[in-house]
Amino acid sequence: MLKFIKERPYILYILPGFLLYSIFITIPILISLPFSFTGLAESGQRVFVGIQNYRVIFTNPVLFPQFLNALTNTFFALALNYIFIHPLIIFLAYMIYRRIIGHRIFQNILFFPHFVNSIAVSFMVTLFFSPYLGLYYNVFKFLGLENLGFCPIWDDIRYGVVLIVVVWTWRGLGYEMLLYIASFKMIPKEIIEASIIDGAGEIKRFFKIYLPLLKPTFTMVMVLMFIWTITAFEIPYIVGGIRGGVGGNMDFLALFLYRTAFGKGSYSTNFVGMGSAISIIILIILLVGSILIFTLIRRNEVDYY
Repeated sequence: MLKFIKERPYILYILPGFLLYSIFITIPILISLPFSFTGLAESGQRVFVGIQNYRVIFTNPVLFPQFLNALTNTFFALALNYIFIHPLIIFLAYMIYRRIIGHRIFQNILFFPHFVNSIAVSFMVTLFFSPYLGLYYNVFKFLGLENLGFCPIWDDIRYGVVLIVVVWTWRGLGYEMLLYIASFKMIPKEIIEASIIDGAGEIKRFFKIYLPLLKPTFTMVMVLMFIWTITAFEIPYIVGGIRGGVGGNMDFLALFLYRTAFGKGSYSTNFVGMGSAISIIILIILLVGSILIFTLIRRNEVDYY
């Protein structure tokens, strides 16, 4: 054993993270799987019920619409992140990398929210957009336009997901930008200098040189965005409450899991079985989605040399 470790010293660096990940992630997942096939008997004993918990999720007239709404909101938020936020992150990271005027101040402004706790950010947003006490509504009231103060930010069912995505973006923009800035700096200067000598302009270099060489980081950020969106909980819970906002307009999968397993309702007595079943469904979505992203994007990666 010692000889094996001595020949592979990198194992000592991997081991702490591997153990922590196994204890807090892998083992709970493995435990959740058998629990998802159990329920409570009248005696209070846990019994095997097969796929009954999964059948309830997809057939119950109350539970299934909530699950479908949370799933739709989650993937709508993911689409907003991919279509609008991700290109914005790449553009801003490139601007900082190219050292535009005032780039250091600009960089600090964008990075600072990442160090603010997500719970504090959620409370700030709630207070700002509160229909009764928030600054947003009171500005409209001061201008005599109080009837517009509720719309479209808070009560309109169409904009709940947009508000959550905006809050996510404000708080988490700096981390993804940092990944891209580091990747921009890792591109060999010889390649950039050669493209300049060949007469490539700024736009052509960006699309023909930088973007193809950023494929590994692009893939990683896409996967991270996918995981963070599917598992989002704190901000939707604090901003929208346990019911997921007005008419469920801020409901997400993780919030649906929490509400079904631990909220007051007809399923709270079997919170272990139902919660485990929903957790397994979310895990399957994560695994399938991550594999698809890796397969589709990493197919045509370009190496530096």
